[in-house]
Parts: sequence; structure tokens; C-alpha cells
Amino acid sequence: MTDLKSKLATATSSLLRRRPANTKVNMHGKACTPKYSLDPKLEQRLTTWEDLDDRDLFLAHPVTLECFLSSDLSRRTAEDVIEECDVFSTSLASYGNPASVPWTRGVGLILDINPQNILGTFTRPVGLPFHGRTSKYQLAHSIEAGISQSGKIIKGGYRKIMTPEELLKYKNVGNEVLVIGRPNTHVHFAQTRKINVKGVVIVNRNDSEKLREDFNLIRLLRVQNPGLEVYSM
Repeated sequence: MTDLKSKLATATSSLLRRRPANTKVNMHGKACTPKYSLDPKLEQRLTTWEDLDDRDLFLAHPVTLECFLSSDLSRRTAEDVIEECDVFSTSLASYGNPASVPWTRGVGLILDINPQNILGTFTRPVGLPFHGRTSKYQLAHSIEAGISQSGKIIKGGYRKIMTPEELLKYKNVGNEVLVIGRPNTHVHFAQTRKINVKGVVIVNRNDSEKLREDFNLIRLLRVQNPGLEVYSM
């Protein structure tokens, strides 16, 4: 039993995945260093998440007034809060298409996320992986085994990547992009980086009561995040 625990600790020396000793792969007969993943297919798909702005796309973390008031977002900057998140939920949307915004209440924190921080992409909400407190290796196991906090099993695990264009083809359902908030963690191959907050997006839903609540939420967000730019859709 002791040997088994020792092997497990060695195999999961980082939170999610140990950095491979060999950083070289061979693609089309040429040795090169991957940007994001040692898996060529995963590398190709993660690359499609670069420069979302150039395609009028963005990733945002939805926030409601209730969520804001009951969380650290009301006391600290959003970037500091995100930096301590192992995994959190975002959604992909298009600036030019308000109907692509999957959340129905609140606003969205627009985030600058490097592709290596993306854990998995899903056509509908799947929930965060189970993060037990009895073992520091539980999160890594849950990601690989696909064990959600609700106990639902995600077939094939959480590490699944679709391209942004593929994800947006699924209309009338809320997509979910799970992201690693902590920097200097290995999810695929490259180390995760700090996530920056670019602004906040508000969607005009022709509901004056919700709109007043959303503007009040933005006012409170800007207290902790001075200069936060506001985008309207």
C-alpha cells in the first residue's frame, strides 16, 4: 500500500499533470516543441482559441448580483479571485450576436484567457469537476475520470477541446468552457498563465428591472475593479 501511494504521489506531482520530461515531438518528420499539448490533435484545436478578438468572439464568466454579494468578488479584484480558482466556468459568445450569450441574468466578465488554460469545452453545462478535500490529488483524478461535483460522470473525462466555431454551431443551448484559473499549472503541456479581465458585457434583454439590477452590479464591480470597461450588446 505504501508503494502504491508513493507511485501515485510521483505520478501526480503537480495539481493536474506533471510536466513531461521530453518536450520534443515529431510533426511531419520535423522535431519541434508544441505550444500547448503533446497530442497533435489537441495542439491543433487549442491553437484555434488564439486571438478570439480577431473573430469577434469572447470568453466570459457570468456574474449575478447575488453571486457578487456572496463571494470574494465583492471584496477583491476579479483577477485576484480568478487567480485562486482551480477550475471555473466560462461561456463563448460573439460580440455581433447577442443571442449567442448563454446566460439569462447578470453580466459577463470578459476574460483574456490563454489556450493552455482551457481545460475542456462542452456544448451544454456539465458542472465543475469534483474537488475533494481529503486528498490533494482528488481534482486531478476527477478531471481524468470525468467526475463532476454532482456525481455525474463525464464520459471520456473533462479534457475535451472543440474549436470555437464548432462550439457555436450548437444553438439554443448554453455552452460551457471550463478554465484553470491558477497560473503555473500544467493542464496539457504548457504552463497556465494569469488570466486578465478585459471588461464587462451587459446584454439588453428589454427588461427594465433586470437592466437596473445589471447596471447596479456593474457599479459595484467597478468599485473593486476601477476602470473596468463596459460593453453593451
